[in-house]
Amino acid sequence: MMKLTLLYYTKLFINRHVPYPAEDSSGNDIIRKSKTGSPAGARTGLRVSLEGRMWENDRTERNGRMEKEGMGIKLAAIDLDGTLLHDNMSISDRSKEAIHRAMERGIRIVIATGRMWRSAQIQVNLLGLGNVPVVCYTGSWIKMSESGETILEEGLDPVLASEILQEGRKQGWNATFFADDRIYMDKPDGTEEKYKKYRAVFPEFIGEDFYFPKQPVTRVVFSEPDEEKRKTMREILDEKFAARADIVYPGDDFIDLHKKGVSKASAVSFLMRKWGIRPEETAAFGNTENDVPLLQLARFSYAVANAEPDAREAARYICGSNEEDGVAEILEKL
Repeated sequence: MMKLTLLYYTKLFINRHVPYPAEDSSGNDIIRKSKTGSPAGARTGLRVSLEGRMWENDRTERNGRMEKEGMGIKLAAIDLDGTLLHDNMSISDRSKEAIHRAMERGIRIVIATGRMWRSAQIQVNLLGLGNVPVVCYTGSWIKMSESGETILEEGLDPVLASEILQEGRKQGWNATFFADDRIYMDKPDGTEEKYKKYRAVFPEFIGEDFYFPKQPVTRVVFSEPDEEKRKTMREILDEKFAARADIVYPGDDFIDLHKKGVSKASAVSFLMRKWGIRPEETAAFGNTENDVPLLQLARFSYAVANAEPDAREAARYICGSNEEDGVAEILEKL
């Protein structure tokens, strides 16, 4: 009884005086140490010694549990921008090596991005993974990275896409649509230059025809750098089209509209069924709202430390940021 009482007051003292870094403010597990190897927020002196020892014990227990559970991981779905890629759009050697070693251990790697196919293919081929599935357009397409074989292709009905585009014109919004892995605009508006880092081709300007597409539209994109204006746009779009299209913030200044029911999760689920893989055998990594369904699907879901609130809330764990190679850190443990 005396030992239990002493342990209780020791923990109480530590919890009151030293911030415990095992969870963030949302209650998510943080499996990460600072660059010094000490827990984030640790202090010096006697309390740091006590705290450090308890934190390391808890971390060891948690990581041991994760490694035991994670031994059954068969698939890892990884977002690109803001997750795997550094802010300068590069991929570190550590990330490349971690992905290759995961594949050697039998883990299937799926890149799941909001990028258009040709832009995604460039980044995936830099990884040298061979012919692997690439989920692009936030789940609208799945294609094989080297052969270009189409596994899945979804799109908005042209009539609905036209209705969405005409609403954008009425509101005075900057709009773009993607079809057949090509980009269309009615006329130049400056966004074609601003956002070219995400795109592999330059938009085609087609005037009035832009508002009346003849083929299925992979994605409609509205862009607005002002956050408050973007929120207002989202409210209007949700009210008018949420029942008929999926609407997400993919990051940066964008609002994306896809076919209803299409997401990274729907595409990865397609592959999971094809391969006989269950959610509890799946890991996922992301950073924005368009990753939320995927993070909710996978049993081992990780939001990078730089992730937006929606992604952090959806993920089971928080890992290091994209700049810290958080994805690689976790893959090395799976």
